[in-house]
Parts: sequence; C-alpha cells; structure tokens
Amino acid sequence: MGYYTDDNIYVSTYGNTDKEEQLSARAFIRYSLGKWGEISYTGSYNRHFFYTEVKDWFDHRVNWNFRYKNVSLKGHIGTVSPSYTAIKKVERSIESLATLNWSVSKQLSLRASVRYFIGGPKTFEQQTRQNDYYSYYRQEFDGRNYLAMIGLTYRWQNKMKARKTKKLDVNDERFNLLTE
Repeated sequence: MGYYTDDNIYVSTYGNTDKEEQLSARAFIRYSLGKWGEISYTGSYNRHFFYTEVKDWFDHRVNWNFRYKNVSLKGHIGTVSPSYTAIKKVERSIESLATLNWSVSKQLSLRASVRYFIGGPKTFEQQTRQNDYYSYYRQEFDGRNYLAMIGLTYRWQNKMKARKTKKLDVNDERFNLLTE
C-alpha cells in the first residue's frame, strides 16, 4: 500500500489486506555416480495469491559433485526466474559457481573457484507498481564475469580429549526441560 505525504513524497508500506496466500511445490532429483560423485536437479513452482493479482514462477538449479581420490569438482547453475511480492517484481541474473578442491593432507586443502562463468547479462531489476505510482530500478554488473577465488584451509589437530557431556542442571523453578 502506498500514499503521498504532504511534501509530495511517495511512501510505500505493507498493510493488512486480509489475503495473501502462497503455494510452492518443489522436486529434487539426485543421480549417484557411486564413488565418483553425484548430479542433482531442484525445480520449484511458486504461485502467490496477492490482494492485487496472482503471480507464478519457476526456479531451477543443477548441482554437481565429482570426486576422484583427493580431488573434487563441485558446482551449481541456478536459473533464476522473476520473483514477486504484492507490489514488486524482481529479476536477477543467472547464478553459477564451480569449485575445484584438492585435499593435500588431512589438515591442508587448496581450492580454486570461478563464479559467474555462465554468460549473459549480469543484472538486477526491480519494478514497483502501485495505484498511481511506478518505479523501475536496474543495476548492471558488466565486470562481474569470471570472478576467480582461491582458498587455503588448514585444520589444526590437537591431542586434547573431547569434553564429556553433562546433563543440564536447571535450578530455577520457572524452567522445565522437555528432554535431556
């Protein structure tokens, strides 16, 4: 809901419209390649019933995880459809990430990642429509192709014994434990 102030400034706010429902259905399919890894697909259908109208959209995502000895290749590609609120439509560019990981030892691993390796426009768009108000916002990220990252992980190994778990003592009569 929106309105103009005395200074002719438009203010957009949420109001109780007594109706806003949503339906989401999601499917997940995973194919195992045994010791070599797995590939999966997630697809979802979203339908929102707003006080103004009904909007529906699909989201898709493909994930992979390939392994060979101490090397793995993980990643995902997510095709993002427009998403909606009662007054806004938001569109984002395709999300993609691939990571190559090498476990040098039990303590040390090295990784290299590439984000946004799928081509196409890198944008963020938002449209707001409400009664007599309309706004359009667009960001372009032309230099966002092939964002490369490198990482190093070292796990510190110490010889200390694990702490013994104790039951929680509750001395205050106002609190009760449901389970221990």
